[in-house]
Amino acid sequence: MKIGFDMTYTISLQLYREGITVFNRFLFEALLETRPDLSLEFWCYESNLAEIRNAYRSLFEKYRGRVTVLTEVRYMGLKPLEFVSVPEFLLKSFRLGWAALTFQGRDELLNRKEEWKRSVFSFRRELKPPVNDSGADVAFISISPHCLNSEVTFSGPVILFIHDRQDIILRDAFKKNIVAVDELIAGANATLDRLARKGAFFTCYSSFIRDTCLLGCLPHLKKEQVRALKIPPILRKFENNGIPAEKVFRDKFRIEGPYIPFASLIRSNKNILLLLKALRRLKDSGLELKLVTTGTFNGNIEEQTYISANDLEENIVETGVLSEAELFALYKYAALEVVTTRAEGPGIAQQCLEALLVGGLPVIHTRAAGIEEALAQRGLSLETEDLNWVDCDDDATLAEKTREVLADPVKHVEKQKHIISHFTSPGWKETAGEFLSIMEGEILRHREKTDFDRNECVCKEKSGRNSM
Repeated sequence: MKIGFDMTYTISLQLYREGITVFNRFLFEALLETRPDLSLEFWCYESNLAEIRNAYRSLFEKYRGRVTVLTEVRYMGLKPLEFVSVPEFLLKSFRLGWAALTFQGRDELLNRKEEWKRSVFSFRRELKPPVNDSGADVAFISISPHCLNSEVTFSGPVILFIHDRQDIILRDAFKKNIVAVDELIAGANATLDRLARKGAFFTCYSSFIRDTCLLGCLPHLKKEQVRALKIPPILRKFENNGIPAEKVFRDKFRIEGPYIPFASLIRSNKNILLLLKALRRLKDSGLELKLVTTGTFNGNIEEQTYISANDLEENIVETGVLSEAELFALYKYAALEVVTTRAEGPGIAQQCLEALLVGGLPVIHTRAAGIEEALAQRGLSLETEDLNWVDCDDDATLAEKTREVLADPVKHVEKQKHIISHFTSPGWKETAGEFLSIMEGEILRHREKTDFDRNECVCKEKSGRNSM
């Protein structure tokens, strides 16, 4: 089986920092290990190839020859006349020449040159030639719906994994930082619905995402076209080997005193304003805690304003991207983990599971959307598993809980330490088997439909000849 992984997005992304990228790596490795005859081909633009190779380096290195790439440059070398959009090329060539002849300035000339290069090295809006010549049996899409190419035109079966659609669940929160969120949602819905109408099969984490973000938004999506899967968490294998000593780690990032780790990008669904408000309450009462994040508050206007207005600048440490050993250290030397999310694709936050995996770190978690289903999938519940639950807007209770946990952290570690074992089974091998079953089913269904359509066409031709 050959899987074409459609990565033909055109916007700039930090793929290596995205949770969906980590999910894809875990899934693809499980698929490649499960099926030795399986191959994976990335469909992407040449301009994004370096970023994709960096994000998926481990796959390219471990499965050399089985994990390959198809870009417009490679395809152009094979079939240039099918590939180049001639009218666009001529127009951009004229603009470049005019900018050079009329001395419009260096910046203008460079802009026109970049336009010209893109006209030569870019897929036509219709992607049929490259992807349908690839020999793939099935196309797989696992990226934010906002990044999807509006015309995915692979003629074979298409399967999507929808990680989450937080902008729909938390529209008002996202609108504070993304003014055009409604337009983004509408565009993503239109693209997804077009795929549903063409018969694509959708998969996702939970019935919550299935019902709220897919069936509830896409009029052409039928219930039999979407399945909620029990996906294992994306858990790294933390090892003590190579972990920096506490003083070395703290000195490197200038972390003083007790701190709360926040190993995540800062986005609207993360609800970090709740934690900032709790930190201010604690600071006013004489308890100083640092917030150490791998993300950045830059661009998050509401949070930046709150930090400045409440003199919390000294309480914030932004580390940037950490190595695996440094991420382990971030959790290991922390005072407690506070998860303030309003909603996560998997239901329960990655930071929570990583903290429980490292061990020795008490956790506070919000009653986020989807959390009940995530626990129920593992035979757990909000009532039986005490992660010191707080409501998503209750900063007063969060401050109180933080004091309570810090007063006796061992007690809270003991009552929570059993939870992680429920999230480590079934594993990725079982998940790979379920995805392979879906893919094989869709390949067979598409083949049968193609044969039926072909036979129907032949019958119509014979009928037409007989009536003459």
